[in-house]
Amino acid sequence: MDRAAFLTSGISRENFGIEIGAFHNPIAPKAHGWKTTVVDFTDQAGLLNVARNHTSQIMRDMASNIEVVDIVWRGQPLDEACLAIRQEGFRYLIASHVIEHVPDIIGFLGQISRLADDNFILSLAVPDCRQTFDYFKPLSSTADALLAHRHKRIMHCPETMFVAYAYASWLDGVGAWQLGATGALTLPDSLDHAHSIYLSYLEKLENGTQPYKDSHCWHWTPSSFQLMMLELNHLGYIDFVIDECEQGPSSEFLVRLKRGKYRLESEELHNRRLQLLMQTKCELAEASAMSPILHQEADVDLQSKELRSENALLQSKIDEQEAMLAEERVNLAIAQQRILDLENSTSWRITKPLRATKSLLR
Repeated sequence: MDRAAFLTSGISRENFGIEIGAFHNPIAPKAHGWKTTVVDFTDQAGLLNVARNHTSQIMRDMASNIEVVDIVWRGQPLDEACLAIRQEGFRYLIASHVIEHVPDIIGFLGQISRLADDNFILSLAVPDCRQTFDYFKPLSSTADALLAHRHKRIMHCPETMFVAYAYASWLDGVGAWQLGATGALTLPDSLDHAHSIYLSYLEKLENGTQPYKDSHCWHWTPSSFQLMMLELNHLGYIDFVIDECEQGPSSEFLVRLKRGKYRLESEELHNRRLQLLMQTKCELAEASAMSPILHQEADVDLQSKELRSENALLQSKIDEQEAMLAEERVNLAIAQQRILDLENSTSWRITKPLRATKSLLR
């Protein structure tokens, strides 16, 4: 199933729905008969300006796909903004590369639940951290989601900004790639620059002058995302369950969620969590082989260590043999001295004729 087919599976043009962040590539465009409420961070004119001045020719060419924005979303409750347009609610919501930006994921999913009607479908395209500039960033956990919700975050925390800059990565100069890609991984920002961003953001946040600054604050592999949704649902924080999850055609995975409750017995829950944790480890291990340059360096380092270990062993053996040889030399010197002492002794001289006669008799 291709990307658009997956994200529109289970819904039709007759249903009223929402699409967030459609930009130049809407999945359910109004121009094609979809009854879609378009939500974005700025209006159509602002999006057109971004697209027409973008460095990517593809982006510039697709600017004509940008549709009228119905709701300019600036952090206000999404359910209130959408229900003001249609009080009856909506059948679907499509969001491409949106959920990783929301500061409070539990609160965000709660807002979506409140605008949903019966048989609601939530379709997401989510960046796979193994295939993007999030490659070196730590995976997000359920504990992270609980902390963000307890703080009722509507702004990213300063530590998110530090991670965003300190651990961003490029592969051969680009920020997204396919699974199995190889090349040179680099860090485009310095540690000192990341720290200066952090300190500036923290100061402005504390004195109330920091405007909203966008960033990825959630980093997932397909299995780690499924684990978070399972745990949050089981604990009663969200009422969405995953209907299907699959690897997308580009640097993302695709997820379809429906409202419901995972009803797993204790042992089933334990086994499912363990399975997803193990799958997450396997997914990360699969991505760890992507940079041959790093691995060549690692191989050289390993070979160097092995050679040093072999050299140390050989040196130890040489030292042992030299010690044994030195000991034998001492023993030989002692024996030679004893022979010399014996030959110089009186008894040796007296018995010399006797030894000569004995030799002749032989």
